[in-house]
Amino acid sequence: NPGSGPLDWTTTVSPTSDWLSLNPASGSITSQSSMTLTLTIDKTNLPLGWTDGSIAIGSNGGDEIVDVRGFVGDVRYLYFPEVTHNWVAP
Repeated sequence: NPGSGPLDWTTTVSPTSDWLSLNPASGSITSQSSMTLTLTIDKTNLPLGWTDGSIAIGSNGGDEIVDVRGFVGDVRYLYFPEVTHNWVAP
């Protein structure tokens, strides 16, 4: 948060599932600091074939959606693009 005030944020995993989670799911970041969010993918709960999900991050400094896509078959393959965003508190 390179802004001058606190940045309040929340996340929503969609669709609601037991294979994709984010920790912490919400919080507040003080000015001139950063925070790491941990994405956990439990591939044992993925059905065969492709599974799509997304994580919506909303804050008083902007919003972002991160798409997550997994494939389960003979080879387990999970793809999610690297997303970097600097949210700035107003």
